[in-house]
Amino acid sequence: MSDASAGGPNWPSFQGQATQVSTSPSGRVTSYVHPSLGPLGQQSAQDPPADADRDNTITSNNLKEEFLLQFSTVFLLIAGTIILGIGVLVNKQQLPVLVAGISGYVLGKLGKI
Repeated sequence: MSDASAGGPNWPSFQGQATQVSTSPSGRVTSYVHPSLGPLGQQSAQDPPADADRDNTITSNNLKEEFLLQFSTVFLLIAGTIILGIGVLVNKQQLPVLVAGISGYVLGKLGKI
């Protein structure tokens, strides 16, 4: 990568000059802006790196989605199993085994997140 004073890094598709605006405290995120974007572009490029090291918002949101999917799946499977048990479509002695198997499988996966 080239220095910001030399026009920024080598971009895969951008052609032109970019000026380095800011870098996050950890150095993981660096933002560049094209001079034609003016002061508003400069300000917009300064904000994301300032927040980049605060937390892993994207990662935490993905984990929330995965947890909600697994929780709703367990809920529906257990509810369905109980309804089948009430309707005597499943032997009542098999109900605890089915519920424990479903819960154990999904909750065991939660520990790997």
